[in-house]
Amino acid sequence: PGFVNTTVRAAFSFGFVLGPLIGSQLAALVSFRAAFVVAASLNLLCLLPLNGLDIPVSADLDREPSVQGQRQSNIRLYVFVGLCTLVLIGTALRITYLPIDVTKHLGGDIQQYGTVMAVSPLAELLTLPAIGMLALHYRIGRLFSLGLAVAIIEYLILAFNTAIWQVYVTQAIDALVVAVVFGLGLTYAQELSPGRAGLASSTFGSAFGIAILVGNLIGGISVSILGVPLI
Repeated sequence: PGFVNTTVRAAFSFGFVLGPLIGSQLAALVSFRAAFVVAASLNLLCLLPLNGLDIPVSADLDREPSVQGQRQSNIRLYVFVGLCTLVLIGTALRITYLPIDVTKHLGGDIQQYGTVMAVSPLAELLTLPAIGMLALHYRIGRLFSLGLAVAIIEYLILAFNTAIWQVYVTQAIDALVVAVVFGLGLTYAQELSPGRAGLASSTFGSAFGIAILVGNLIGGISVSILGVPLI
């Protein structure tokens, strides 16, 4: 499952490579509205290949876990999702304030920001399959520890950057963090709550929404105190 999830997540990376590049060019050459219209049109096009798609999903459980075992498993699941939420709060802050960092603090332009945002998903095309292969040989928990350590280095560089090339470096580093959290997170969540794939998936999926909300609240309150890029 870890290998499958990282492979599927790599498909998203193609879009995250092309999106910032095309979007920034449209915004600079035409208008921001044109970029949003193109994005909306592409989202509608996604419905075409899904038309008539029917994949049977079994609702039966192979084994009903004990109440005590399930309670313990769910506690571990909630702790893990809470940890992922903290990581994603950092992601929310980075996505929100990185444009200001690049264009105002470092003196870049919109087109440069587009290339900056394309670096991470481009690197993910390598890191996602690599993490998927490592998940076949190493415990996911150990890979998560590696991802968190790399994330600390990434944000330390962002907090004290002085040139755009340093932002490019952090974006490449972030590809490893994304590969671990998004590529292996769902699989690990399901392992922590055996027999409850739906609960694990929905709980893990809620982490991103909560992180966006909390991250923006934290940013709105603290950016006037810390400023960019220390936020």
